[in-house]
Amino acid sequence: MSNSSFVTLLQDELNHLKLLHEALLEETQALLNQDALRIEDSVSKKFALLEQQNNLTRNRESQIEHITGEKGLQALDTLASSHPESNLPTLVSELKSIADECRTINQNNGKLIHKRQRHTANALNVLRQTETGVAVYSDRGDAVESRGSRTLGKA
Repeated sequence: MSNSSFVTLLQDELNHLKLLHEALLEETQALLNQDALRIEDSVSKKFALLEQQNNLTRNRESQIEHITGEKGLQALDTLASSHPESNLPTLVSELKSIADECRTINQNNGKLIHKRQRHTANALNVLRQTETGVAVYSDRGDAVESRGSRTLGKA
């Protein structure tokens, strides 16, 4: 594979990562707005883009190994630094940067999902009366564990 073909391969991967980045931001907005339809659409879009990204990454790694005989990001860095006259070093830097941003956004979306799940589970526990250790206050203002016998409808 020629240098220009490899640069084109990296550019394609970068463009695809930008699409993934947009999809992750859409997922974030859908999660924040609690819009179930947009969440479903954005997650489907994200998974399709992730699958395509995995294919592009495998192709890039295969080409790097073919060119350098080495594997991994270190091999990509070595290849980029050996061609400073091209835009390869800049392209590799952009690729890594947007990949890191995508990873961070995806992790934050996961945390947001987990937080919403906990909130929903807690609300369901209260409604189902399965909440354990509900704190109430005594006449002296001390927190006391209570397992009241009245149902929510009779409280």
